[in-house]
Amino acid sequence: MSNRNYKDSVFVDYFDKDEEVGKENFLALYNAIHQSNLKLEELHFESKEIDNTIYHDFRNDICKMVNGKLFVLIEHQSTINFNMPLRLLSYVSRLYEAYVPTLKRYYKNAVQIPTPEFYVIYNGTQDFPAVSTMKLSDSFIHKKGEKTLEIIVKVFNIIKYEEISGFLDCKPIQEYNRFVQIMRLHYDPKNPETFTPAIQMAIKENVMPNYLNRKTTEVSNMLWGEYNYDEDIAAQRQEAFDEGIQQGIQQGISQGISQGRTEGSQQKAIDTAKALLNENITLDIITRTTGLPKETIEQLEKEIEDNKMPV
Repeated sequence: MSNRNYKDSVFVDYFDKDEEVGKENFLALYNAIHQSNLKLEELHFESKEIDNTIYHDFRNDICKMVNGKLFVLIEHQSTINFNMPLRLLSYVSRLYEAYVPTLKRYYKNAVQIPTPEFYVIYNGTQDFPAVSTMKLSDSFIHKKGEKTLEIIVKVFNIIKYEEISGFLDCKPIQEYNRFVQIMRLHYDPKNPETFTPAIQMAIKENVMPNYLNRKTTEVSNMLWGEYNYDEDIAAQRQEAFDEGIQQGIQQGISQGISQGRTEGSQQKAIDTAKALLNENITLDIITRTTGLPKETIEQLEKEIEDNKMPV
């Protein structure tokens, strides 16, 4: 599933690509984000494609130029990724490269460019605030002094749409949110037909009925690709960390760590535990790998969550 692209995402299709509902749904989402009540005739949307930005065959989810003044970049995430500001920096850099001809970049007078806006629509199972922000500067190694480059990404957890100003009136978001909940209840990773009855159930609940009636088979295929992609990425992360754990154990043995826990080895165990916690490895595995008490790991987990939580 390494060749994921736009057509593999129900979110992108429903809020952008579908010819019958994409434009109206994007408008509803735009109004929800900006807490506005604009009509289609008041806004001109122009889609902007961004190819091969970071990974081969990966593109950002939705990018629109609005009225020739805004670049609105929207990412849909089912897993929180704190590298989104860095990814979006790459996306918007590509946009500006395409927007401003090379020669104009050397003009004396400043070139006028669209203002960028960055958003993440999150609806995963991990608890997360209804509204939060991520900043590129949070990843800077040297954090002191003036920030000469910044990307600010607003994150909306639509599971908690009732807590988000503007989203209470956004029917497409509410229906999509319910749709994903129904799909998760019925997902079977071993059964490629797993989504068809779930889609029919959503239709009976009057959730995205017109869209799903038209595209039942296509939506089922997109969902199968999405869910298998997520599992593939999770498996790759686990394999990489399992390999790293084994290498760390062998290195530790070769250095004589097993002969006694020194202050240095204790710190190494703590550092290893923090790295594994950041990748959502289970407490049992971390305990066996590092030799740290479960209580110590739980305290480290609390410290990490406190530091990660955006303000």
